[in-house]
Amino acid sequence: MKTLLITLITMTLASFTNNPTRGPVNAKASQEMATQLIKAIQTNSANTYVQLIPSLDDFKKVMAENKAVYGDNLEEAQQAFAHDYTTSLVPATKKSFQELMADGRRRGIDWKNISLISWETSDVIEDGFNSVVFAISFESKNKIYRIEIEKAFYLQGHWKVSQFIRLV
Repeated sequence: MKTLLITLITMTLASFTNNPTRGPVNAKASQEMATQLIKAIQTNSANTYVQLIPSLDDFKKVMAENKAVYGDNLEEAQQAFAHDYTTSLVPATKKSFQELMADGRRRGIDWKNISLISWETSDVIEDGFNSVVFAISFESKNKIYRIEIEKAFYLQGHWKVSQFIRLV
C-alpha cells in the first residue's frame, strides 16, 4: 500500500495541478528569490536555503486539491509524504546545498563576498507544481559564475527552490 501511495504522491506532484493559472511571472518575485538565494549562500546557511523550498503545507494543499487521485487514502498519503518530506526531501536539500558550497570553494569562490549580477527564468509559467530552471549569475573575485536550480516552482506569486541546485 505504501508503494502505491508514494506513486500517487509522485504523480500528483509531478503532473497534476487543480486549475493552474498560466500567466506572467511577477518580476519582483524573481528578484526576491535571487536575493534570498544569494543571502543563503553568503551566510553558508543550508537552513536558510531549505526555507526556500515548498513547505509541507504547500505539498499537502496540492494533494488535497487532487483528492480524486487519492480517494479515501488522502490522509494516509499526506502522512506518508510528511514523513518523506522530513526524512528525505529536507536532508537531500541540505546535502545539495552543502555540495554546492564545497564545489564553489574548490573553484576558488569566496562565498561571503559574492555579488548578484542577474537572474533568469521563464517569464510565463503555470502557477503550481510545474517546474522550470531558475538561474542566477554572480561575481566572485572578478569572475562570473552561474548557479542553476532545476525544478524551481512558482507558487502563489513566489518562487520556491528544489534540492536540484548546481554550479555550472
